[in-house]
Amino acid sequence: MSLEKETTLNAADMQHWLRDRAGIRVGPHTAEYAARQCTASHSTAGFYVIGADARTGRPIRRLIPPALLAEAAGTASSNRAAQ
Repeated sequence: MSLEKETTLNAADMQHWLRDRAGIRVGPHTAEYAARQCTASHSTAGFYVIGADARTGRPIRRLIPPALLAEAAGTASSNRAAQ
């Protein structure tokens, strides 16, 4: 599995995606980092994100696995195609 370099997510989309699909709330800077990691070629192994649990607000560190990365890439592609 590889993510294409052309796949781009903006920070706001990534913030919503992390909250809705991964259950983690992050700030804008972390969302920018996650979007960069998602488009990086070395991100096929996943990466860690530090934020808050979306339901409880407790601080957490969560691995974003490759399967969710592929989903995020697909979300970015479908968003671009819809525009």
